[in-house]
Amino acid sequence: MSQTPDEPSFSVYDGGEEIALPATVGGIRRALASELRPEFDSAVETTPAQDLYGELAAWALKTRPDLLARQEETFRRLERGDFTGFTPAEEIPELALLDGRGSGT
Repeated sequence: MSQTPDEPSFSVYDGGEEIALPATVGGIRRALASELRPEFDSAVETTPAQDLYGELAAWALKTRPDLLARQEETFRRLERGDFTGFTPAEEIPELALLDGRGSGT
């Protein structure tokens, strides 16, 4: 599903490219494969309010099976011990400035 600038969206990154995913109940529902919609409706109806953001984010990712497949492959590669292409957080200057509480110094 392509997002327009006026539509709320979640941002995810794949290969350095920012990808917008739908971030409304209706947008996610429309972008899901039709066979997933009943399960989505049930999940949204039964998820406690404090957990709804995370639930919607997880379902938004399910609108892009291609991204999920690449994510799964990445996890399998890491489990095998292949860290090719990964940069430890300590080596990213913007993150190195953060302490354990998420603030500078």
